Amino acid sequence: MRKFTFIPVLPLLLLTATAWGQQGAFPGANPAPREPLEIYEPFFHFHADLDARLQATKSRAPARAQALDNAAARHLGVSTAEWNGLAVVARDSVARLTSLNTEVRSQPAVQNVPLAVRQRFQQRRQEVLEDGLRRMKAGVSPKSWANLKSYIESRFGQNISKLEPGRPMQK
Repeated sequence: MRKFTFIPVLPLLLLTATAWGQQGAFPGANPAPREPLEIYEPFFHFHADLDARLQATKSRAPARAQALDNAAARHLGVSTAEWNGLAVVARDSVARLTSLNTEVRSQPAVQNVPLAVRQRFQQRRQEVLEDGLRRMKAGVSPKSWANLKSYIESRFGQNISKLEPGRPMQK
């Protein structure tokens, strides 16, 4: 009579499935769609950078200032007054995110940072993004918000779809 050796196959299969689940389905599969909140971090950087470039252009050609503001506002589907308010929110959000990123970089190697500290940084980043989003919504009319949200989540979102979630755009 032959003896069969019991190989614990079920635990091995469960471990493999868990590992694949943590990678986002199966190896080589498309990543999960980006959460809407993740789109706003690069948008804040884009908006603050665009506003800075517009300010520099307006300082060189003051006669074109109104036309430049109108064109930028029209591009996003908001009024000129709303554009200026959005610029304030974007600059503030970028400054807060930059400060947080500097603080994160000052930590020792990621392997040595306790999980609780990493989670606290991630929570603070989420809070900055949520606050910026809340302030953007509050600063525009419902129609302008619908236009802006559509722009961010479609036209702008398509341009950043290859970024890793949670990774800010590099300047």
